[in-house]
Amino acid sequence: VSKKGLDIDGLGKKLVEQLVETELVQTFSDLFLLDQDRLSDLERMGEKSAANLLAALEAAKQVSLDRLIFALGIDFTGENAARLLARNFEKLDDIMAAATHTIAAIHGMGEKTASSVTRFFSIPENQATIQHLIGAGVTVSNDLFQSAPAQGHIFSDKTIVLTGTLETLTRSQAKERLLAAGARVTGSVSSKTDYLVAGRDAGSKLSKAEKLGVEVLSETRFMELLG
Repeated sequence: VSKKGLDIDGLGKKLVEQLVETELVQTFSDLFLLDQDRLSDLERMGEKSAANLLAALEAAKQVSLDRLIFALGIDFTGENAARLLARNFEKLDDIMAAATHTIAAIHGMGEKTASSVTRFFSIPENQATIQHLIGAGVTVSNDLFQSAPAQGHIFSDKTIVLTGTLETLTRSQAKERLLAAGARVTGSVSSKTDYLVAGRDAGSKLSKAEKLGVEVLSETRFMELLG
């Protein structure tokens, strides 16, 4: 339900716990079967809040393939992997039917993630959840299929970490631009990091990058290279 997934506004951790404890939700797809009466009966949930949540759930039924894959919470399958899958498979059914070696052959994917994806979709309970989601009215689009990231960009195939506050772009905008350029954006600095983009008030990630010899880009230099 996070912004990177189905982006369901108003469905926070406490409410999720409450829905599970009252057994109104036992699997992902049950979210789309909630109604006004059952929600209004929940503690601290009035009619207006229930109506707002139902509107957010209705809006979430229109979802892109990469966001749905991310929302499913498949092990080792973050935003980058989800986008790679959406670029290489037109439909969710195609991913569910794909062999591990087929997914692993995608540039930038890796055997570990490929195995996790095929294992997830081989489990009957997960297959049933997908069918229930579709049955509840969730429709999946895919504008990324066969779209290629920018070729020859300086950030193509590079691993980038963002830290601190950027003045020119929001963190999410910078991430989208980097993904479009073919970069991999991760949350932690390691020896495999190619660039650290350091905004204002950069903290421990900057220190770690300097210790590891990772190239650090100021926001000005980052914007110049981004184009």
